Amino acid sequence: MSRTAGKKTDTQRVLCVDVVEYISETYLRNAEKWTAPVDFITLERFLSGIDLAPYHAIVITDGFFLNERIKEPLQSFFQSGGTVVIIACDGVFAVPGILNDIFGCCWSFAAYTKRSFVVTKHYKTHFTPGKVSKLGYTKANMLGVPEGEAIFEVETGSAKYTPVAVHSGEAGGKLAYIGHVGFEEAFVALFEELCNPPRTDVGESTLFMVPSDIRFTQAAIKVEFQNGLSLEDTACQLAGRDIRKRDVPMIQIVLHTDGHFYSLDNRRLAVFRLLQLAGKISRIKVKAVPKDSAEWRRKFDEDCDHADSGSWMQDGHRVKLGLDQFSSGAHPRLDGRVAHTRMPCLCCFVIGRHG
Repeated sequence: MSRTAGKKTDTQRVLCVDVVEYISETYLRNAEKWTAPVDFITLERFLSGIDLAPYHAIVITDGFFLNERIKEPLQSFFQSGGTVVIIACDGVFAVPGILNDIFGCCWSFAAYTKRSFVVTKHYKTHFTPGKVSKLGYTKANMLGVPEGEAIFEVETGSAKYTPVAVHSGEAGGKLAYIGHVGFEEAFVALFEELCNPPRTDVGESTLFMVPSDIRFTQAAIKVEFQNGLSLEDTACQLAGRDIRKRDVPMIQIVLHTDGHFYSLDNRRLAVFRLLQLAGKISRIKVKAVPKDSAEWRRKFDEDCDHADSGSWMQDGHRVKLGLDQFSSGAHPRLDGRVAHTRMPCLCCFVIGRHG
């Protein structure tokens, strides 16, 4: 027998396969508020063959992967772009190896131990920036995975394993493994986002964000504002408090389908990126606007290579901020401070070129 929870909307649904009650009471405790409706079904009903087209995510516990019949329908679902979320309810150490054959990942069981964790730089590829930053001292099944698929890393020490991993398929499908079934809020928050992704059709709202969590929409921008003031001069005036942040018009951002926030005001974002690089600011107030904004369509540059790995530098005619690259540099006009940071962005300031 199946049952349904959640609001009746056009959003694709979530299918939970034989999820035990205590998992429902923790990980699914907020399902009634999700925009993605949730269906619960027995393993026998799932294996008998059902239409998976209405579903964007399937939730299943690790013990069921010992059943050979589970592999084909989950593999087809993943290869068609669906998300498979595995909760390590039974703690079967052999499961990570089984997943390799089904989903084409390269995972292995690493340990069952207690550690404290922080999120990796790859966390933002799959989840909303800032939602989770660390995981307290927790005992869980740990996986050894390729670097780009680890969501957590140990807070201290050199151990290379993670209690949460996400593998992406060629068609956009996701395989997620959560190695613990406890009540840790971090696990629940990540689980909810996998099953109920943030909407990209949101109306206007105000947020406080770290500048480096916002991406540029253009590969290159001018070094001056329309009033003739350069981006560098503006950054220095803000750093020296000659002008205040509230004197600069608020940046507008949109939430793209890849889960990242993008700026509609690239030059202003560049100014705040420089201030963050120099350690002058931590967060800024921004306005999130609907994704169908005409300004988004006008400003988004398809040639903007967001995977570029160049670092921040200055060479007379251009300054570049690179994606996820450790950058170090001294900027004399910003008090000569040497700044160390990871700057996930891409933008070139080229004098006399681009709009």
